[in-house]
Amino acid sequence: MIKYTDLIKQVNEILKKYYPIKKTFDDINQLSHFWLSLTEKQKLPFQFDIDGNITSGIYKSYKIIKVTTIKEYTWRKYLSLYMSFTNLYFYNRIHLLIQSKNKIDILHINNLTIQKDNKIIKIDAEYILTADNYINLIYPPKINKTNHFYFSSFNIDKNKQY
Repeated sequence: MIKYTDLIKQVNEILKKYYPIKKTFDDINQLSHFWLSLTEKQKLPFQFDIDGNITSGIYKSYKIIKVTTIKEYTWRKYLSLYMSFTNLYFYNRIHLLIQSKNKIDILHINNLTIQKDNKIIKIDAEYILTADNYINLIYPPKINKTNHFYFSSFNIDKNKQY
């Protein structure tokens, strides 16, 4: 598990050293060539949408109202926090990323408080690993067009045309 304070410090150092424009961790979701690989292959045993409505599994028809990581958040606050760590490219799939086990302590879901009608229950987050439920969201697909190019790193001295 990575402490979010250590991650922020390391990202700021990398950006300061290699990124051509003055940026900090607060800007990473806006940077087109910088994103973090936050998740592992394990996922929660149910799916939910961006509004926190559980759409499959034994908790189908429940709604997520709170998320507990190292802190407790309302669903909306957690979603906002998660988005601050995520590149804009992934925003349309954010609910898929959240369902995966997270490497960052402040984003890793330990338990969820869910509600259906007047029934509120707290469930532990138990992650499972299956080949079918893992969606590889780490890198966007390459665009093979003449007006696109890719850097292997932000270290300009080592980049060259291939």
